[in-house]
Amino acid sequence: MRTTAPTVLVLGSLLLAGCVSSSPGPAGSPDVSGEAPTAVDVATPTTTAPEPADVAGPTTQAPVPTEEPDAAADLPRLVGAEDADLVLHVSNQVPTEEVVGITVAVDGEQLIDQDFAFEEGHNWIEFGLELPPGEHTLTATTGTGAGTERTFELPEEDRRWAVLNYWSEPTDESESTMRRFFTFEVTEEFQPWA
Repeated sequence: MRTTAPTVLVLGSLLLAGCVSSSPGPAGSPDVSGEAPTAVDVATPTTTAPEPADVAGPTTQAPVPTEEPDAAADLPRLVGAEDADLVLHVSNQVPTEEVVGITVAVDGEQLIDQDFAFEEGHNWIEFGLELPPGEHTLTATTGTGAGTERTFELPEEDRRWAVLNYWSEPTDESESTMRRFFTFEVTEEFQPWA
């Protein structure tokens, strides 16, 4: 058993109290009253010593995990398309960008961060997302500065399909500058995107 400093101080104080006479005189002087010294019950101290866990502090004791509802079950996550609540297809539709990095998050949880090749504009990559029913927010960004944030609704026990396309178009007639953007569509039935 490990004894901590505060416990020793409390016990030391109790033992010292037993050695001191209750008669008048300087503290610690011998008992001159002729009476037997008063016994001190060390088993029931008047001050409670702190528990070792309280003395040790949070850095020396691992936190005790508490049982909470499975919060991760409500988080969006990637699953196989056959188990998905939302089957998302992502595509790069910009011929001047052979490869573009696209990051997709749902409800603030990043799920996709990868490069998408143009491949003649017929390259949709499928992702299965497990999501609880209700309203969700999809956020998509690229290193080119394009980005979108869209809200969509998932019904109870009913699968949906979605497509997220990355596009560009000229901002003027000279086509010297391009505007880059996303389109996002959710459907009740699978659409042959390719």
